[in-house]
Amino acid sequence: MIAAGTKDHNNRFTGIMMGNWVAHGDETFDSKDKRNNASGIYGFKDGESSFAFKDDGTGYIGPAGAGRIQFDG
Repeated sequence: MIAAGTKDHNNRFTGIMMGNWVAHGDETFDSKDKRNNASGIYGFKDGESSFAFKDDGTGYIGPAGAGRIQFDG
């Protein structure tokens, strides 16, 4: 994984990460299982995921909730 960005005084990341990423506590990830492989490019603002483009063709633009654009690959 490689990341570029900044953290604020509350340890919230704003920037971009590229590689395998799994949310803290996500026990469904298995690096040998391609269905759960989370390799891709991810963007964050104030610790919240704001976009993702994954190697399986799925992705999204926008914060979680109403208004998020989803790509189903």
